[in-house]
Amino acid sequence: MALIDRGTPVFVFVSRENEDRIMSNAEEVRARGGYVIGVSDWDSPAFDYWIKVPESCDFNPIIQAIPIQILAYELAVKKRLDPDKPRNLAKSVTVL
Repeated sequence: MALIDRGTPVFVFVSRENEDRIMSNAEEVRARGGYVIGVSDWDSPAFDYWIKVPESCDFNPIIQAIPIQILAYELAVKKRLDPDKPRNLAKSVTVL
């Protein structure tokens, strides 16, 4: 929370099981001037922007990650960056 300034975008991933904790954090982000981008199956007044995903119980983390991966890909393409070859990527190989 210490890094949140006016205009800082923050993604919040909300499901029914973590709603209380996450929504209180989202309100705190808004109080500090950040933009809250909610990823959930319902819209909330705490969200400045909302990305709708279906409720899928145990699979929520996987389902909620998909639109963010697409967003990251589209932003990279829009910025004329190659999403398949990120800058400063270091690979390591372990030989057994």
